Amino acid sequence: MSRQTNLPTPFSQGGGFVLPSGFGSESFSLLLSFDNGRVYAQPLNRRLTKADVAKLLKTTEDGVAYLAKKGCLKPLGHPDETKQKLFSASDLFTQMQDTRWLGKATDLLYQFVEEKNAAQARRKPKAGKERAALADSRLP
Repeated sequence: MSRQTNLPTPFSQGGGFVLPSGFGSESFSLLLSFDNGRVYAQPLNRRLTKADVAKLLKTTEDGVAYLAKKGCLKPLGHPDETKQKLFSASDLFTQMQDTRWLGKATDLLYQFVEEKNAAQARRKPKAGKERAALADSRLP
């Protein structure tokens, strides 16, 4: 005797498909199903790498590391600086549905890009007359 639930099941109404493992890391696949205009996503691997999270958030792995550093993403366990950080797929999908969290994450990613560009601009030599004046000022 089978047990029936009211929860939507994959491919029950409206169809669905599986995003293959090439979408993320080799061990990551995503089952998408559609029901009454809603999309249900079920990760087939519950732990996501930085690369997987970056693809889902449309950012870089450095952006994911910045979000984790700022406390917007929480890695599983207690990895130290040198260890690979893994993230909970179910937590990430829950957070991605919250528009306030998504806005905060987007603002932090803008801040990350601004900081990265400012640091890069500080490292570049000045152009034209400013560079010559800078070289002259360094003469003994």
